[in-house]
Amino acid sequence: TDAPVRDSTSTYHSLSHPSNSNAIQQVSKLGVSFGKKQGNNLESNKSGISSSTKSRSSTSTSQTSLFGNIVKNIQDTDVSTVPKKKKIHVPQKKVVLDDDSIDESAFPSRGISKHINLNGIRQKKEIQSFATPRSLNIATKDSLMERARQVMKKHFKIDSLRNLQPEAVDGALKGQSQILVMATGQGKSLCYQLPATVLPGITIVLSPLIALMVDQVQSLNKKDIPAALMSSSNGERENMEVMQRLVGRRSDTKQSKSSNPLSPLKPIKLLYCTPELMETTRFRAILNELYKKGKLSLFAIDEAHCLSTWGHDFRPAYRKLSWIRTSFPDIPCMACTATATAKVIQDIRQTLLMNPDDVPCRMSSFNRGNISYEVRFKDTLDQTIQPLGAKGDLVSLIKTQHAAAAKDNLPCSGIIYVHKRSDAGDLARHISKATNIKAAPYHAGLSDSVRKDTQRKWTDGTISIAVATVAFGMGIDLGHVKYVIHWAMAKSIEGFYQESGRAGRDGKNALSILYYSKDDASKFAFLIKKAKESKQKKKGASANSSKECDAGLAALQGMIDYCTKACCRR
Repeated sequence: TDAPVRDSTSTYHSLSHPSNSNAIQQVSKLGVSFGKKQGNNLESNKSGISSSTKSRSSTSTSQTSLFGNIVKNIQDTDVSTVPKKKKIHVPQKKVVLDDDSIDESAFPSRGISKHINLNGIRQKKEIQSFATPRSLNIATKDSLMERARQVMKKHFKIDSLRNLQPEAVDGALKGQSQILVMATGQGKSLCYQLPATVLPGITIVLSPLIALMVDQVQSLNKKDIPAALMSSSNGERENMEVMQRLVGRRSDTKQSKSSNPLSPLKPIKLLYCTPELMETTRFRAILNELYKKGKLSLFAIDEAHCLSTWGHDFRPAYRKLSWIRTSFPDIPCMACTATATAKVIQDIRQTLLMNPDDVPCRMSSFNRGNISYEVRFKDTLDQTIQPLGAKGDLVSLIKTQHAAAAKDNLPCSGIIYVHKRSDAGDLARHISKATNIKAAPYHAGLSDSVRKDTQRKWTDGTISIAVATVAFGMGIDLGHVKYVIHWAMAKSIEGFYQESGRAGRDGKNALSILYYSKDDASKFAFLIKKAKESKQKKKGASANSSKECDAGLAALQGMIDYCTKACCRR
């Protein structure tokens, strides 16, 4: 079975990041100051933390700089000998975007957090909630909101926000962390893109798929909003250029000498990257430098359900994102997803240290009123429609949809999801031949260039139908998708909801058709049980393998119920 195409991090060195778990546990209750009891608990762990810190400091005397040069490690200095930092007056600066400017004086330079010393040990006296918004006066908040309205009309070409967008944007501008659960097509991306354009620093967007990030970065740059992507698919030279733009200076390495050293560095307002990149030493050094200079404004975690083992797209690197919450406690974080059960939301809160008392969960309705949901039974169609059976029904459905759109002179695109890679190629060829409508396969077995070319052609209308595995679609934002067809059953209601929700994003009527077969249900159940057995046979197998299997079977049963029970499928 295909999984969404992941980013490769082979070109980066991973970082084994030490964590002071005892200290973090003491501050995990957000928004609560340390009383006498908590203070004693922290004090009891002090010796263990200090020894751990000293051992880390003594292991090395140098570290790699942002651009690969060897520099002295500041952690070589004993914490007790480090003088307190003097308060430095920060001159008023202007951040310019399209000839309009905002006052940055209301955003104090954070430097090294006063609640954390140079070695990362949390101090006893001034521990605060991770979710505490930075103090902004009312005039500044109003000014930012007004600026956001101007950018919304000038750059995004929209007159008003909708659904949960007003509350989400307002919260981001106030420096509030939040969980955002919005149905597919309701505009989650704008909730962090719009605040990013008016906040004085840089917004870091973490996303699971390169194709999704490429689309959003290109779209933002076309709107004259400076955005960039750091990924292993870029190549070292391109990533070096992005790093130089982030820190605002050029390096003296060979990679940078190929570009014009006198050319100005373009600023960046939004930086897209994968969670795997967040684990690397070099990128963490960049984030620390930006933080010390007061240039970090917001972290946006897209497809946040990927951090939960109960989510349908679990991504292990997402589980390590608590690092950004402990390292940059006063930087707000927005976790966005379209599909989150109560269990997934609980996992998001635990991983990202988001206490319900401090961090709201804004949730919209999941009802997509313009999508008509229907299940057709392959077995019955194969018996009643001769000689083509269910395939003949599929061809007829596609012809009808494209003929109706052509009659009204409207664009029409579709997605057909299959289970196996071979089915993608076979079905695409069959549809193209039977309908004279261009269809192309898309799956993880194809080269990067072929996949990118197929997605580009499907987006611009050269190809009308993408016949794909689940490797296709996360983050797709094409308005005129008139139908999404599941030729094979999805493995969970959450996955099905997200995939079918790629239809009708323009608000017009669209179809979700699922072709159900008992064989598909039996095959998926067999594969889930087989995966469990395989994990159990491995030495040192995870104790959670049985739970994962049970969760997979329960999710599959929910999908079977959707297909077979006589009730409203909406």
